[in-house]
Amino acid sequence: MSCRVVIVILLMQIKASALLTVERRLESTWIETGLEGDPLIIEKGVKSLLTAFVSPPAAEGEHRRYYWYFEGGYSNLTITPNIHYIYKDVGPRDIHLRAENQVSSVSSPVLRILVVEKLGSARIAPHDDVHRGEYYTFRIILDRGSNVTYMWDFGDGTKTRFSMKPHTIHRYKDAGVHLLKVTLTTPLNDSVVATSEVFVLEEDGFCKTPAVLKFHPDLAVRREVSQNIAC
Repeated sequence: MSCRVVIVILLMQIKASALLTVERRLESTWIETGLEGDPLIIEKGVKSLLTAFVSPPAAEGEHRRYYWYFEGGYSNLTITPNIHYIYKDVGPRDIHLRAENQVSSVSSPVLRILVVEKLGSARIAPHDDVHRGEYYTFRIILDRGSNVTYMWDFGDGTKTRFSMKPHTIHRYKDAGVHLLKVTLTTPLNDSVVATSEVFVLEEDGFCKTPAVLKFHPDLAVRREVSQNIAC
């Protein structure tokens, strides 16, 4: 064999060895979202980016596969460490991931998130006039939203009340017109405010509801009244 042939073979072997990728065993993997909090809050219907981190980092030329597992039995395979996902239902959800190369695989801890729907419009349900000293139930009508916190300000100097339900009971001690204000918030930090005038009458029945000058059916909670309130 000539020296020239030997040199060519050696060069080919060197080139082949240079292209060889040595894959190491994977040690750990986890998912990051760029969000903070416990649980992580994700908005319903909005595309979210999930990123897989693996230790050790991938070597040049190494081919890895990422298997993403979502609640409901849905899974997806990617060859890059990123995936975009849209949640269509609200509530707590779990995500986990399995990363693998040619020699090993590793699974991530479960990532727990809370999917929340953004608030829509809100209004206080139409209500009758209230007599002083009586307990009355007020309700909020909300077209969309989840995990809502309600802050009730009854406009009579009593302590603001927090609840997780769209209704509450209150008793007014003083007759007159009181502005009921309800502030709705979600873990997404969005908020909506609904207001309504509450006409509180005396218990003896002699106090009459002020005459209605104009009614706003589209708002259902707003009335323009005369200032002559016999309370």
